[in-house]
Amino acid sequence: KPAVQFDGSDDFYPLSLSGLNTNNLSVVTVCQSDVTSGNKMQFTLNKGNNERYWNYLFQGNDTMWYGTATPISHGAIDTNQRLRTFIAGSTSTVARSFLNGTEASTTHALVNATLTANEQILGNYHTGSFYWDGTMQEFIVWGADQFNNRTGIETNIDNYFQIPGM
Repeated sequence: KPAVQFDGSDDFYPLSLSGLNTNNLSVVTVCQSDVTSGNKMQFTLNKGNNERYWNYLFQGNDTMWYGTATPISHGAIDTNQRLRTFIAGSTSTVARSFLNGTEASTTHALVNATLTANEQILGNYHTGSFYWDGTMQEFIVWGADQFNNRTGIETNIDNYFQIPGM
């Protein structure tokens, strides 16, 4: 299936998702890391420390950062294709992270922050560091809580991509 290849050194894509709120947002990605160590950013949706919302490989772990809380971890990262789902909103009542359909054991309280222009990026962090090293095949953002639709969305994506471990 088609994929965008990030080389881990200088590739990224700026996004324009301003106006969305981190307390009512859903993100689904299909990606694969080429490395299992270091710090690599898959996406950044808000860069402020109090309202951050991003996913990345952090010192060998697959983590989701949301607000100022400790990152939600799915354990050690590997080089397999993965389906990641992040949902925050009134239906789910908290910020949740799923990896290949399995929810992480940690959730976080909702953070009310509006995304502003020039802060959303695929493939790195806003400082020009942590460049993603791997592929990305799907990146979908909803300005709404998709918790009630999550399993249907993940099943549909898996039917197309045939993700190992789903």
